[in-house]
Amino acid sequence: MKNIVLDINVFLDVWLYRLPNDALYIIAPLIADAPRKHYQCWIASSSLHVLEYVTARQLKKENALPAEAKSRANVRVKVLLCNVKPITIFSFDQHEAVRISGDLEDAQIVFAAWQLQNATAIVSNDKRFDPAENFIQLFPGQVKQWLCADSANNLDFIDFKTQQDAIRPELKANLYRVLHHGQYIMGPEVKQLGDRLSEYTGAKHCITVASGTEALLISLMALGIKAGDEIINTLFTFVATAEVIVLQKVKLVFVDIEPDTCNIDASKIEAAITSKTRAIMPVSLYCQPADMDEINAIANKYQLPVIENAAQSLGAEYKGRKSCNLSTIGCTSFFPSKPLGCYGDGGAI
Repeated sequence: MKNIVLDINVFLDVWLYRLPNDALYIIAPLIADAPRKHYQCWIASSSLHVLEYVTARQLKKENALPAEAKSRANVRVKVLLCNVKPITIFSFDQHEAVRISGDLEDAQIVFAAWQLQNATAIVSNDKRFDPAENFIQLFPGQVKQWLCADSANNLDFIDFKTQQDAIRPELKANLYRVLHHGQYIMGPEVKQLGDRLSEYTGAKHCITVASGTEALLISLMALGIKAGDEIINTLFTFVATAEVIVLQKVKLVFVDIEPDTCNIDASKIEAAITSKTRAIMPVSLYCQPADMDEINAIANKYQLPVIENAAQSLGAEYKGRKSCNLSTIGCTSFFPSKPLGCYGDGGAI
């Protein structure tokens, strides 16, 4: 997704009809269509009050009463924010700004644009605008061609850049909150996450851990599973599922999968149980849990715990119940590609 950072003068020229007709008919629809297109329009949040003030002043020159002019200008800004996202600048180093650009107002826009992740252009009709070496400057009449220009056309496996742009204000506020209170290990946000996951899944307890792999490993340790024991597992899963079992020197007993779901075939589990079996570990794939009622029934018959590997199914439901709360223990992962991915790695039990 491409980013267009619009200089305040572009909005004023559209609102006050100061642009040539060809540019006017490009920029106004561009802004209106932004939420439904493959690009995102931005404005530096510090420009909003200036935008409102200059617009109100112009409306007063056109014989609008002061109160009416201010109200109309405020409405325009509110409508604008339905289609254009504001970028908040948390810090502004004037010395660095002067180094980047000789004009502090131009530098402020550059600082705002710096925060965006994908291809970014600054749109300004100011011929003296200085985007420095960081960005290209487009005049309004050039924007459509730039947007249509073919890019790499690569589909990212994980696209957190677009996600970050969508939640940037909340993301920044929360990051600064953590930096401010300084509780970087087991801080209040960790407890909040555990509480919310418990509430969401209906589980009595939630323990957040470093990864989905550690969630599985800790669960095995908590159940007292030791060397020489056997665990029934699925043939079709990520290596970590088997890795933690082998790490505990436990024997893997594989059971085949259902051809339509790729989940463990519950009808074949009982035949794999021996006197050394200590647990059953089904894996929920493609956001669909395995046949947990049948698995739990077999487990109850043989007094075995069930560990649901729900790394791919957090949020999924099975007969009205949430995945991660369908068995003795539910384990999930917050690896970036998972349904609830984090910026790094993490997991929960």
